[in-house]
Amino acid sequence: MIANDETPSGLSAPGKALLLLAVLVAGGLRWHQAVLEDYIKPDETVYVHAAELWSAGKSPYEESSFFYPPVFAWAASELTDIFGTLGYLKIQRASSLMGICLATWLAVVIAAWRWWPALLLSVAWLWLSPVVALPMAIGNATGLSTALTLACLCFWLRQPIAAGSALGLGQALKPIAPLAALYFLAYRQGANPRRAFQTGAASLVAGGLLLLVGLRYLPGMLGNATGSGHQPYNFSLHRVLAGFGVPIRPVWIVAIVGLTGLWWIARQRLSKLEFLVAVLVLNLFAAPILWAHSLLLFLPVQLLAVAQIIRSGRSIRSGRSGRSGRSIRSGALGWRATLPHIVAGLAIASTVLSASIGGLAAAPSWIQSALLTVPLLSLPYLGAYVLGGLRAQRRLSQPE
Repeated sequence: MIANDETPSGLSAPGKALLLLAVLVAGGLRWHQAVLEDYIKPDETVYVHAAELWSAGKSPYEESSFFYPPVFAWAASELTDIFGTLGYLKIQRASSLMGICLATWLAVVIAAWRWWPALLLSVAWLWLSPVVALPMAIGNATGLSTALTLACLCFWLRQPIAAGSALGLGQALKPIAPLAALYFLAYRQGANPRRAFQTGAASLVAGGLLLLVGLRYLPGMLGNATGSGHQPYNFSLHRVLAGFGVPIRPVWIVAIVGLTGLWWIARQRLSKLEFLVAVLVLNLFAAPILWAHSLLLFLPVQLLAVAQIIRSGRSIRSGRSGRSGRSIRSGALGWRATLPHIVAGLAIASTVLSASIGGLAAAPSWIQSALLTVPLLSLPYLGAYVLGGLRAQRRLSQPE
């Protein structure tokens, strides 16, 4: 775990550097062919069309599946002019793969796994996880924004301005955590509120300046995002409610979850790690568009939950060995103690396997929503599960 509010513990600085190198090598070995392929992948057709529209002086949101801020279309247009279409796409694929590797490394650093388990888990995640395989197969550009967001949440106490700028850049490229800057501003009860405010302010300034590029097109982005609820790979709260016949506009969901999160964070005395968990869960739960690969951002919470399940299993086993022969009532108490950890394990599995939900497209909308509710509600459950464990640890570590 992160032992204090300054630096993640669990690995030495040389250990972290060596682990990062190993993760980059593992990711490159597994996915270099996907980076170098000479054809346009499904999501890349959207990016290429948006870049063409920008170059023609038109709104990139005439492409109805383009949900990124205008600066993304501008950058894609400029890179295409310099390197050609395939050259631009290979640069984007490489940056996304590097972002996925960095996000994986940051997740194991945040969760403070030891070196060998961290390496084995990172390699298994990069080579086997559908959450990684999906964006590499379809050419999605989620990796870099995810890495920038996690880097901010990991290092803001050391370098608040740089961390906030990284967060703002990440959201300007792909707004995967658009409420994070506001949560930093509301973080008044925890570790170093002044640096939290600096981080949030730097993020708003950096992101705001980048959004000036193509500002006149922003309403088109909001319009495309609002109309995205029908897409089969989207399992956001907006899409689930629409499937049940409750058509709430995404802006209201973002506003309700966002304001509730602001109120809650402002009233809680959260450690840096607890704040990180809260920010990730609240942003993903509020998102109007939530793809399976969006859950790369959720990896730190999943790893923290896995560590908590392992610790709890050891504790339960040691408790049982110390009370053999007790009554059936003790067994019932043991079952109730075990159940939250079993549910947490199932929740982790549902989020990791969420990439398969596109196969539900042929089912009736209410059946889709019922099934999609499982990975969606797994987000707040795992957040509450991890926060409960962290707070219990904090209470145990405080002197009487």
